[in-house]
Amino acid sequence: MAERCGVLVVTSSDSTVRSFLLGHIRGLLPHYDVTVTANCPPDQLQPHLPPGTNFTPNHIQRPIKPLADLKELIRLTRTIRHNHYWAVHTYTPKAGLLGITAATLARTPIRIHTFTGQVWATRTGPTRTLLRTLDKLVATLATHTLVDGHSQRQYLIDEHVLKPHQGTVLAQGSIAGVDTERFKPNPTTRHHTRTQHGITDTDTLAVFIGRLNHDKGVPDLVKAFTKARQHHPNLHLMLVGPDEEHLTPTLHTLAGPHHHHLHITGPTTTPEHHLTAADIVTLPSYREGFAVTPLEAAACGVPMVASRIYGLADSIIEGETGLFHDPGNTDQLADALVRLCEDDAERRFLGANARRRAIEEFDHQVVTDALVAFYDGLRGATATVDLTKGPIEVTHG
Repeated sequence: MAERCGVLVVTSSDSTVRSFLLGHIRGLLPHYDVTVTANCPPDQLQPHLPPGTNFTPNHIQRPIKPLADLKELIRLTRTIRHNHYWAVHTYTPKAGLLGITAATLARTPIRIHTFTGQVWATRTGPTRTLLRTLDKLVATLATHTLVDGHSQRQYLIDEHVLKPHQGTVLAQGSIAGVDTERFKPNPTTRHHTRTQHGITDTDTLAVFIGRLNHDKGVPDLVKAFTKARQHHPNLHLMLVGPDEEHLTPTLHTLAGPHHHHLHITGPTTTPEHHLTAADIVTLPSYREGFAVTPLEAAACGVPMVASRIYGLADSIIEGETGLFHDPGNTDQLADALVRLCEDDAERRFLGANARRRAIEEFDHQVVTDALVAFYDGLRGATATVDLTKGPIEVTHG
């Protein structure tokens, strides 16, 4: 029997593991010894991990803290060297920087980083330069890079973070696909969720799910909502997610006389309830990787209205599964909302196409199978190739 290879999955947040990586871990476990490390106590994440997964906490913090980061780099390097992992796979920017650097110092043969969106995309000046340079360092030290979408891969090449031969997109993209059995149309849940918020079956409900902040375009969305309600007074807007920038009072002010039709619910562990209640799902972001919300909305048979940016360009097909608007253009966003409010047939057409595409191209098992095949390809390559002669990069799919 072939020796099982040890894999260390590194993230800065347990929510990344719970939201995206459990299926991947489950798919890898029959063939690899998987250890997960995240910045949380063991009892916060261990119960959620598939049986047989090892866990060790880390101290990776998202903000840049040079002394603490150096201490964590040293600790990670010692841990990786001591356990002789065959592969270290990192997610999220800070975990990528520290994890890939530590794995390089520990001479780990396979070092993989997954790019899922760039914080620096909306920054300017020295901050943008620094963060972009750190991503470029990660790409240089990694032996393999995964990217969660083709448009994001091209963006990273254009920005000289990746070289043209770098970057693999698994299947058709996304970090983990979507569970099309969990996210699906459900008339009972739809009626119950809408009734909870005083929304009738004849009202039109637009839903946003994500962090409430400016990068996600949430103030733009509320402004567009107020414009659209001048044409369709039965339109409601529901914002679901943590209010990171304490925007709630501002958003109610922006809504003005329409604030009674603005529903701010806070974070949720059951986004499928809100999505299946929606008639339209919105994502007016200024930056995104391959966002998961469009896939979850698609699986629920709900069309998207989203900003035309890299990342979202991979998850939505204009006029087939949703509609685009230019980022920050509240008039275009309002027009798209009005268009879908007025045309039930188009909403149903877009929603049906979106669900079909989600099932055929983005089911979570499709993406997990592609990841396992990627790992198996690397294991076969490392059995015959001397990695000291330089990194191997799998060509993008």
